[in-house]
Amino acid sequence: MKVFYSLEEASAGLSSGVISSASGIARPASVLTWGNFDGVHLGHQSLLRALVAKAKNLGLPSVVMTFTPRPAVFFNAGYAPKAIADLDDKLALLEKCGVDYTLVLPFTSEIASLAPVEFLEKLALYGLGAKALVLGYDVAFGRGREGNFDFLNERRHKYGFELDQVPPYYLGERAVSSTWIREELAQGSLDSLPALLGRQHSVHGTVQPGYQRGRSVLGFATANLDPGPLLLPPNGVYACLARCDGAYYAAATNLGFNPSFGGDKISLEAHILDFSGEIYGKDLRLYFIERLRGEKTFSSPDELGLQITKDVQRTRDVIGEVLSTPDFSARYPL
Repeated sequence: MKVFYSLEEASAGLSSGVISSASGIARPASVLTWGNFDGVHLGHQSLLRALVAKAKNLGLPSVVMTFTPRPAVFFNAGYAPKAIADLDDKLALLEKCGVDYTLVLPFTSEIASLAPVEFLEKLALYGLGAKALVLGYDVAFGRGREGNFDFLNERRHKYGFELDQVPPYYLGERAVSSTWIREELAQGSLDSLPALLGRQHSVHGTVQPGYQRGRSVLGFATANLDPGPLLLPPNGVYACLARCDGAYYAAATNLGFNPSFGGDKISLEAHILDFSGEIYGKDLRLYFIERLRGEKTFSSPDELGLQITKDVQRTRDVIGEVLSTPDFSARYPL
């Protein structure tokens, strides 16, 4: 999948020899959708399957237009919901869905101020050459989110584009949505997430040096990640599946403030079982499998060390079952 980071770059990249008879120059052509696609959950994947199928049917490339920062962050950074996945993971998941091109468009005051018809003309039709739009049932766009599916349907003949609406993807009686996933994640309902995301929830990042207390005080070396602005489950200790350099490990992971040591900043520390070698500076991914316990203040390092020993054994048991499952890696596509 090719990724563009400006409208001009995308327009040039999509101009694959489609000649305008009026101008005699190449014009872009595509089948397009747009949105946040936060988490690329099963509802998104249903839409993306329809997009890819439509593009193949028309013999055109499939294109996703998404924005950074998310509009909610742009308008209200302090109160916007945290993202389920970062941009790197979003792009990786879009590629796995078979999308040909993604435009990551900077969301600016200029974009925010576009009237729906300007959004349609400047971005979708002229910028990306959309010959067909494949959009969700709840699409909203343009200044004040004034544009919607009815707005597009009223103009499709005038502008000459096809328009497909993809219905919601239901699990039981509720449509799968990023809001639902945030609710489950905030409650620590890890078991319900694969049915919504199509995979186990995970975070990743570059391993950074920490306070070294795990190794020097407790005898349990940890790999430290900065969770950044992503939505995480509640603070506590988790049995995680860790992946580093393509190999999988069990990891007893603490998410929280380290109250036994008077911590005042949230941290994510993973004790990776049976791992040897240097890990600083490497990319580490953690899949949250089971919450072992909540965060707790211990009276001494010895008491904490005894509890960690129990956490490690439980983690070994939980992740051992995961690793023994045939084709287990299919649930962990990132």
